Amino acid sequence: GLLPDASWKIGDLRGKTGKAYERNSWKLESQLEVDENPLAVGEKVRTCLDDVLRRTRDHADRFKTVASGRTAGLYLRISANDAPALETKADTITAISTLGVDLEIDLML
Repeated sequence: GLLPDASWKIGDLRGKTGKAYERNSWKLESQLEVDENPLAVGEKVRTCLDDVLRRTRDHADRFKTVASGRTAGLYLRISANDAPALETKADTITAISTLGVDLEIDLML
């Protein structure tokens, strides 16, 4: 009942590389650009995370079922010149936990 922003199946070709995907994947995306102020970056990370969690809220049971016994996660990629100030509220942590997925944060400085 929730349409992905992107998806692929094992064997689908990966763009111009000619390589095939080795895993099925389904994803939601949220992306914002912001000035390099570390506080502003942290705020926009929370905005993107809240956007994805809002979209999944009515489907948490299904996410948990699908994630059970599989590799499933919420992946955050943050590109910044300086380490941003990141704060995660307790209700956000609870929402992620309700989905039954892992959280990975990739900070690219």
